[in-house]
Amino acid sequence: MIVIPLIPVTSSNLTSSTIPEVDTAVGEIAWVSGIFEIGDIRVVASVGRKFMCLNDGSWTVSPELDPTNWEDLGASNRYAMFDLYRNTQTVSSSPIVAVVSLDKRIDATMFAGLVATYVQVEMLVAGEVVFTEEINLNIRKTMVWTEYFYSEFESKESAVVQNMPMYSNASLRYTIVNNYGDVKCGAAIFNRSTYLGYIEAGVEADPLNFSKIERDQFGNTTLRPRPSYSRTSQSLIADSKHINKIRKIKKVLDAVPAGWVGLQDQSGSDFFEILNIVGIWRKFSIRDDPADRAKIQLELEEI
Repeated sequence: MIVIPLIPVTSSNLTSSTIPEVDTAVGEIAWVSGIFEIGDIRVVASVGRKFMCLNDGSWTVSPELDPTNWEDLGASNRYAMFDLYRNTQTVSSSPIVAVVSLDKRIDATMFAGLVATYVQVEMLVAGEVVFTEEINLNIRKTMVWTEYFYSEFESKESAVVQNMPMYSNASLRYTIVNNYGDVKCGAAIFNRSTYLGYIEAGVEADPLNFSKIERDQFGNTTLRPRPSYSRTSQSLIADSKHINKIRKIKKVLDAVPAGWVGLQDQSGSDFFEILNIVGIWRKFSIRDDPADRAKIQLELEEI
């Protein structure tokens, strides 16, 4: 298992994007001073965030500087795929192409919450492509001949690129394509990854389900569907010489979302997507084990 911490993406390092700063295609409206009513939502392009008006009035102070009258609703559509603190997606007509400049060396990138046909990741140095990888997200596994001829294609919702060359002063170019409609991307994370250890058999995947099932006194049922979020519990075996590095990343990621990749080989296991989570750790215990090893109990929860 590896973990990929978040590098924030803002207007300072998002070099270009096919999604405008204020995306009117998804109903965004740019903020300008004026008269507002409760519930009005405006985008402040300079910070890439959406704000909702809390009070009727004539407001001249930019919303990010006026918390009395405006509530921060999270990243705008342009930046939603880079904001892990809310469960939101960037949505756009195909393709999404974004270029992010890097101020440190990285070796991995992860995508989650995808609705797409394929993803291409390129690393550029001085405008020249020094690394490229394309991931086909289509899935079609069949068990009987009728499924072979008539079953529909499905798509993976996550993708991981590893072992990228660690150039300094590089840029990443993401191209996300959907041949059948709009592209959606819930998370795009990149950074230098930390190896935590290999997963032992017996992973438990138990999603958090917020749906409500209510019964009245006569036994009649009312179903209230609500979102569910991934949650996994796994045991890892790590070399004891890596413990200090693992303890450090545990502290750094206390209540901080990151990309957790349980299986690095995304083509070799049907459990690849189950063990990919963009979220936080709930339990991260470390104890010694024979033969200079350590056992880690790790519980992860999607945000």
